[in-house]
Amino acid sequence: MTSADRRVPARDAAFWPWAALIAVALFTLATLFQRSINWDEYWFLSQVHELDQQRLSRPLQTVHTRLFGWLLALPGNEIAALMAGRLFMFGCLLVAAIAVAGLARRFAGREAALFAALAYLSTGFVFQHGYSFRIDPLATALLMTSLWALTVCRLTPLAIAGIGLVTGLAGMVTIKTVLYAPAFAGIAWLRWNEAGRSRAAALRLGAVALASLAWFAAIYLYHAHDLARTREGAAGTVLRTAFDHMFALFPADQWPMIRKGIATAPLQFLLILAVPVWLLRHRASPAEKIALLGLLGPLAALFYYQNTAAYFFTFMLAPVMVSTAIVLPTVLTRYGARNLAVLLSIAPVMVWLFEPPSTLPAQRTIAAAANELFPRPIGYFDKMGMLPRLAKENTFMTNWGVELYQRREVPGLAETMARTPVPLVLENDPIFTSALRGKPGDPQVYRPEDIAALRGGYVNFWGPFWLAGRDVPAGAEPLPIELPVPGPYTVSGAPLVIDGVRHGPGAVVELARGSHLIAGDRAAAARLVWGNRLRQPDFAPPPQPWFVGF
Repeated sequence: MTSADRRVPARDAAFWPWAALIAVALFTLATLFQRSINWDEYWFLSQVHELDQQRLSRPLQTVHTRLFGWLLALPGNEIAALMAGRLFMFGCLLVAAIAVAGLARRFAGREAALFAALAYLSTGFVFQHGYSFRIDPLATALLMTSLWALTVCRLTPLAIAGIGLVTGLAGMVTIKTVLYAPAFAGIAWLRWNEAGRSRAAALRLGAVALASLAWFAAIYLYHAHDLARTREGAAGTVLRTAFDHMFALFPADQWPMIRKGIATAPLQFLLILAVPVWLLRHRASPAEKIALLGLLGPLAALFYYQNTAAYFFTFMLAPVMVSTAIVLPTVLTRYGARNLAVLLSIAPVMVWLFEPPSTLPAQRTIAAAANELFPRPIGYFDKMGMLPRLAKENTFMTNWGVELYQRREVPGLAETMARTPVPLVLENDPIFTSALRGKPGDPQVYRPEDIAALRGGYVNFWGPFWLAGRDVPAGAEPLPIELPVPGPYTVSGAPLVIDGVRHGPGAVVELARGSHLIAGDRAAAARLVWGNRLRQPDFAPPPQPWFVGF
């Protein structure tokens, strides 16, 4: 332990952090079933379905698809699966909090360690996103468990193999594991100094690093061996584009998120600011100070890592909150355990009170409509994979995805439609609204050929659902049309003569991809829409918004 003042005057000092921890954890669990699903959560579940459908091609950052295949066997639609996934991630959040406390106790004693875990769980962004069905809670639990074990365990061969397995798996879960490098380096330096800087200790620590790399390679080879082979899935492409997109000095577009993070966790912000001051003013061994600086190190990612969205704070703050434990004995001595526990536990309630209304009811409605209309998987375009059970055929259109699209490193929409049927477009983002409904001159993300394919090949069917088809106006002249999607089409509104064959309203005709001719002398407008007499759901489409921002 360091020489931090661990005197906490209240006899019930342990009661208050435990009571607050339980209260915050239960409150967090209650919001799990109410908070809107974020676009990333849909995306990660869609990847699980991709693996099941043997379409997954990306070996890096997709190993979670092996871990969550059980979600597909659960009853209900994708909303039910996401809630089950959230419950698993809530468990990961609790594991991370336990590891925070375990590590913090090494530096500042039991009471301060409990308050460090409480500070972590009650941080605004952690409260909101700590259980989201993303890779962040899982990676955080793995890395914090590994750090804790590296700190307190005897480095026997079995412990080395176990720590290596957990760390290697974390690296496969997300490549941003590298952001924890300062924390691991600091703890390794501490362990080596505690062992008298012996050669044997250095070899054992080196063995941990080698075991981590070996497990990473083994898990990679296992995961990659049966994935689909496409240009988009190449590991080298994923790594190169990831590092191109991940790092930039002082990313200005992330500062609003950082400011909101501070505003929703002011006490935690003050504790973090106090850590360097404590390190300068208090006596502790140089090795301990280096370890504490290493644990604080992931905070520096805010100045060079581009994707510091709200969910990133769950990942980044866990080791940082460990470092704040060294200032907590002083805070507890001055203000008392009860006051600090109350202040920290009130913060999530305030965040919850100012949240916008949940869009989960609208998301449930869209899921119900999709399952009613498309009992079997079909191809579709959208932003994030909002219909995970279906086959998303375009890339995830985040800023990173848009950049890949603009570099032509992923296929365009028209190119994709030329090789595989895509009967459905889900209009769940402004980029699709602009492409499908926009006026000439409106800003566009998609290229002209892709916009032409969307506008010329799809009709609005229900709410955000656009199906392949054409609205055919009345007229005396023959009308040549181009259908980008093959399959069954239903005639509605009026009879149509297609390629010389008459089809009455309600008729289903099988049409190939490509050119077709609709005869003239059409007395009334008609519609040709993909599908075998698909009927609109009996319920109305939900109004916007369908998502809540961070």
